[in-house]
Amino acid sequence: MNELFHMTKRFLDILFSSLFLVLLSPLIIVLALMVFFCDLGPIFFFQRRVGQYSQPFTIFKFRTMHVGSKNINSADGSFVVQPDDSRITRVGHFMRLGFDELPQLFNILIGDMSFVGPRPDHISALDLLHKDHTQKLSVRPGITGLSQVTGRTDLSWNTRNFIDCYYANNLSFGLDLLIVILTPLTILLPQRSYPLSRSLMVKYLRLPRDMWQVSNENKI
Repeated sequence: MNELFHMTKRFLDILFSSLFLVLLSPLIIVLALMVFFCDLGPIFFFQRRVGQYSQPFTIFKFRTMHVGSKNINSADGSFVVQPDDSRITRVGHFMRLGFDELPQLFNILIGDMSFVGPRPDHISALDLLHKDHTQKLSVRPGITGLSQVTGRTDLSWNTRNFIDCYYANNLSFGLDLLIVILTPLTILLPQRSYPLSRSLMVKYLRLPRDMWQVSNENKI
């Protein structure tokens, strides 16, 4: 069953990433031009991330920050970006509604990522990952996932990793489908959608009600 799940999911990833790349190609071209002319420089942002089985890969995104912007890291190694961050370009604020993730369709097509899975950490976070949380690396990382639609950066490092491990240990098409359905709502109304997403997960998929309260502190 587990092997069938992975084979079917990979087939769907290839099918829909190919389809979306074709259908969305005009939009992708327009967005690329917007990025370039807003702040002359590279159109794409490339970064090394941790993939399945701890294998590093290069993630593709549209650039949303001014050329030469420096990273600001939190204690757990993740990058800190505030809504009013001066590093973000004018077009970048619009792109960060989710449009900057569109180039990751290429990552899905070539097998680095999936549509649904744990959000891939920066390569530097691999050394910070607690041994109890390495199970999340048994699946392909995703553009969206369980921790993204139920709290994202509102959750502590420990809680996000716990939720991602729960996902990796409880794979199902029902869970993936609900995550996909909730993703647009999460993008448009993040603070209001998180409680709704959690209640739906508990009601229809019987996820533990307290899994989003594992810890308010980092566990590194």
